[in-house]
Amino acid sequence: MKKILVAMFFGILLGAQAQDTVKKSTDWEWCGWGGGGYFWSNAMHPTNPNIMYLGGDVVGIYKSTDHGKSWQFINNGLHEYGIYSMAISKSNPQVLYVMTPNGMARTDNGGEKWTPLPETLKAKRNLSAHRPGSVRAIAIDPTNPNTVYAGSAIGIASKSVDGGKTWINMDYLSAIKKDDSVPQVKPASGSGFLWASFKSPANDWKHAGRLEKYFNTVQDWSGQKALSASFFTPVGAPPLKVALVVQSGSDWKWEQSPFKDSKPGEWIDLSFDLSTLHDIKAVRMVHIAVISNGAEFNGEVGVDNVRLQPIDSTAKAVVLGEWDAAGSNEGWRTSKSGDAPFITSMRGSLAPATAEKNPIASIIVSDSNPNLIFICHSKLGTFRSQDAGKSWMLLDTPKSSMNLAVYPKNSKIIYGAFNAAGVWKSVDGGNSWKKFSNGLPEKSTMREILVNPKNPDIVHLIANGNWAGTYYRSTDGGKSWTGVRKFTRDLVGNPTNPDDAKGGTGELSSSTNIGLSPADPDTIFISANWNNILSTDGGITWQESSRGADITCFHDVRFVNDKVFAVAMDEGLLTSSDNGGTWSQLSPLRYASGESGHQWRVAAFQKENGEYHIVSTVSPWRGAAVYPNHVLVSDDSGKTFKHAVGLPDYLPKKNTMWGEGYARALSADPNNPLTMYLGIDGDAENGKSGGGVFKTTDGGYTWKQLENQPGTRRMFYGIAVDPTDSNRIFWGGFGANGGVWRSEDAGASWARMNGPDAYLFNVEVTNDGTVYAGGNELWKSTDHGTSWKKISNIEGRKGSVVGIAFDPENANRIWFSSVTWGGSSAGGIYRSDDGGKTWTDICGDISYRKPLILRYNPKTQELWAVGVGAFRTKQ
Repeated sequence: MKKILVAMFFGILLGAQAQDTVKKSTDWEWCGWGGGGYFWSNAMHPTNPNIMYLGGDVVGIYKSTDHGKSWQFINNGLHEYGIYSMAISKSNPQVLYVMTPNGMARTDNGGEKWTPLPETLKAKRNLSAHRPGSVRAIAIDPTNPNTVYAGSAIGIASKSVDGGKTWINMDYLSAIKKDDSVPQVKPASGSGFLWASFKSPANDWKHAGRLEKYFNTVQDWSGQKALSASFFTPVGAPPLKVALVVQSGSDWKWEQSPFKDSKPGEWIDLSFDLSTLHDIKAVRMVHIAVISNGAEFNGEVGVDNVRLQPIDSTAKAVVLGEWDAAGSNEGWRTSKSGDAPFITSMRGSLAPATAEKNPIASIIVSDSNPNLIFICHSKLGTFRSQDAGKSWMLLDTPKSSMNLAVYPKNSKIIYGAFNAAGVWKSVDGGNSWKKFSNGLPEKSTMREILVNPKNPDIVHLIANGNWAGTYYRSTDGGKSWTGVRKFTRDLVGNPTNPDDAKGGTGELSSSTNIGLSPADPDTIFISANWNNILSTDGGITWQESSRGADITCFHDVRFVNDKVFAVAMDEGLLTSSDNGGTWSQLSPLRYASGESGHQWRVAAFQKENGEYHIVSTVSPWRGAAVYPNHVLVSDDSGKTFKHAVGLPDYLPKKNTMWGEGYARALSADPNNPLTMYLGIDGDAENGKSGGGVFKTTDGGYTWKQLENQPGTRRMFYGIAVDPTDSNRIFWGGFGANGGVWRSEDAGASWARMNGPDAYLFNVEVTNDGTVYAGGNELWKSTDHGTSWKKISNIEGRKGSVVGIAFDPENANRIWFSSVTWGGSSAGGIYRSDDGGKTWTDICGDISYRKPLILRYNPKTQELWAVGVGAFRTKQ
């Protein structure tokens, strides 16, 4: 789309002629480390045990050609970076299919080039993956790579016979016999009500599942005396505790009615007295909160007749929730508190059961009989077709069906993984089943199962429980099982948390897929959270296999002499002395509650004694308590760290980017590195000071919140000190009252500049004082922020401008990255050698096209692009 050149207005150039960007064949070199994230899928070559494939949740696909010793990215052509299921053709191993949260893709050359399959995208058939429900959601006919089956996140099962170009849906649900004898529940009032799926484990007395209604505009309830609702639990359910909740006022104060016990098989009435409500003229949100009171529950509850009772008895009640049979949600949505129970979905009282819309976990095609197909549905059980999907039978298995293993030489022998119901086995093709779970813990969930293609008595299984994954092996046909969690760490390939590797070993985290080489059944690979593992002796011993499988979510990288410092979400602070060839962990060295978590920004300089002074910002993971942001400071090159003081002792919530304030912005004064400015997003509220700009003059040990703050404290990376004047500070705000704010007195006062746009992610200042601001576009100011010119006039560019880099020795040489949010691979990296007049697309062969951070290292003359994964290129 062409832009129109318009005149200057209030010192801002609002538009400029769009340019056709030159594309340059740029070679990028990977320079990160492996592991440390969530890997969700894998596939093994049917005839070559050296070739394996791996899929991650945020950065695409990897391939190993050396028996799992190392991995390389193979993302060329991929449309989405989340890979939750994959399958390889046995008749043509060059053909693979993968499933993402937005449809599928196919390769015909072993991953050199991927082609999205348009009919599978969300906008079409929506053959998309579910996290964590998709286990093996793709299956390929063993004799024909163009015949492929796919099961979606919403329970759609489809078949293609032309390599994924066109699809037909398979009506497997016709196998379910509708039971007309089940009594219908009558609504509390009207023609229908709302069913809500609620799941809670036993012995949880604290957490609540919630239905909630958010008001787009503040509500005045001053004429109302009570909020009321009706609640139903089915016959046979344990009594649940239910309460109504109202949030009101500018502080969103939470107030609730007393919890009331439900009565199984009956409607109960709930009421909330509004006479003492915190701010009845400013109601923000209402909730219906449900607690299982320690009893296990996994089913549906009913809600009806949510309304306001007026003070004037002659006035009509205000309806907030009164459903028809179809189940229009009337603005209500599902929510949860804590990590245990969920209200996961809603439907009308006469609408189809929600179970049918739950994920298909796996589809399996028999190697010996391609007409024999199985569907594992996560809520409805196991379905079988003996005519390649034309007709179906519901088998007598547990309902939570995750995965099956059909013995290749005899399709009558089948093993099944059925979540918490354990492992079951059939020896008659699925007609009858028997539980084979001796030695398996009752509280674990069975995810995937494999059978040795040469010996039906050797079976492999992965199971999970509370973030702990376990590999199980049976050598007697499932009669007994032996579990293994320990594996040998590879601290060169994956240097994270080295002190957790006691004796050089680690323990398996949550596992996702288990693959076995048909050519060498002793080669077994498990993809998992944080560390992938490989066995070459049939599962007896395991070694880490993560080298090169970079899934790190970087948020900063800095160069000091020959050192590189990098920080990342989840993994912490690491350093490299060989320009990214190898890395070592500085913090944390092991998992520590209140320490481990997201590290956002890093600053470093070398002191006269040769040691490095390092400052990093941290937002710990949430554990038993809610940990605030903090700053770590080392004066001895990272051997020891101290906690800084002076930051908020709580997490700001109001006016933040991601629901709570994070210490995402950090800028050191180029003229005095002991002076730094830190940004935490979040406004002041409830008498607390909130986030904003903080300053240190002692190298990060003590911080003080500036007395005066920019007009918005909502920001991403946007803070910078002008190298030409240390008193000039720039703040990039996001949203209402956003844009560039400037201080000319080291943060004592702030003024909003006339431009650029109000939705900024980043601000950078070059050595000559030129200011760049990235938001919807890239903006440039050559008069210290007084006036601005839009310079990202690139035809077809997609996404927000986030990463900005410049050459300190050449003011006209700049780079920026374009970032789309979510799983899409759309993005870009651009270079200008004339101050932004013309641009070159330098994405080249980079495996991740939307890096959040760009940094130029003048010593090596390399541009680093880090976001998910780290890459560098000579410039």
